Amino acid sequence: MIIHLVTGPRKGIIVNITDLKLINSENERLQQEKTVIEQIAINAFNKVTNSEIISYNDLSKYYANTYDEVQYFNNKQNFNLMKNLTEYSLNHKVENYIFTDESYIRAERDVRKKSRVISISLNFANSKNKSIVSLGYVVEENSKIIHENNIFINPEDTLTKAAQKKYNLVQDDLLEFKTWPNALKEILSYITPNTLIIGHNIRVNELPSIRSQCKRYNIEIPEFAQTNSKNNYDITRLSKTLYKYLNSHTLESLCKEFHISVDINNTLSKANAIIQLFNTL
Repeated sequence: MIIHLVTGPRKGIIVNITDLKLINSENERLQQEKTVIEQIAINAFNKVTNSEIISYNDLSKYYANTYDEVQYFNNKQNFNLMKNLTEYSLNHKVENYIFTDESYIRAERDVRKKSRVISISLNFANSKNKSIVSLGYVVEENSKIIHENNIFINPEDTLTKAAQKKYNLVQDDLLEFKTWPNALKEILSYITPNTLIIGHNIRVNELPSIRSQCKRYNIEIPEFAQTNSKNNYDITRLSKTLYKYLNSHTLESLCKEFHISVDINNTLSKANAIIQLFNTL
C-alpha cells in the first residue's frame, strides 16, 4: 500500500507501507487499519519534514489518497500512482517527491500504546501447573516509569528443585508470601481504562497462566488477560516482524542484540527489559 501526501503543487511525499498485514475483507481492512494508516502518514510526514504533528486532523490537509503501487516510466523520472489496476494519479515527476518507507507494525504499536503501559513477567513454581511464584511489573506513564515491583507469591503448590535453585528459594519461604488473589489485586490497582499490558511471549506464557490461576481461585479473569482483549500486546510479534534476520527472538537474545541488561531469572529485571524493548523496537 502507498500513501500520497501533498506538500505543494505536484509535490509531496510517497510513503511505502512495509509489513502490511493481510485482512481478507476489503471493508474489514479499511475499518481495522484506518487509525494505523493515519498513524503511518503522521510518522512519515514528521520524519520527512522534521515536524511534530500528533493529530491526524492537523495532517488531513496534506493527505491525498492511498494506492496499491507506484508505476515508474521515462527511465524512472516520472511515475503514476495505481489502484486496483486503474490509473489514478498520473505523470508525477520523481524529483518533486520524497520517497520513504514506514512500518505497519511499528505504527500499530504506536496506536496501541496508551498513556499508561505496564510490562509484566512471571516465574513459575513448576512446569506442570504453571503456578506463579513471582510477578515482576513496571508501570510507565507518558514515557516515564512511575512504579515497579517484584511480587513473590505463595503458589500453594510444589516448588520444584530446579525452581528452588533457579530462584534461590526453598519451599518454606513460600509461606511468607501473599497468594495469587492478593498479588493480582496489587497489579490491578495500577490498571486504568487507558492501560496497555505488554510482555514477551505474553500470549503463550503469562496470559494463559493468569487465566488458569484465576479459575483455580475462582476469581474474575481481568479484562487484559481475556482471550479477545485488545489491551495486551506481545513484543515477540513486533521483533519477529521487524527483525526477521535474527536467529532467536527469546528475551535474552533480544536484550543482547539491543544492549539491554537483563537477569533472566528475575521477573522485575525481565519486566524492565520488556518495556525498554517495547520503546526501542
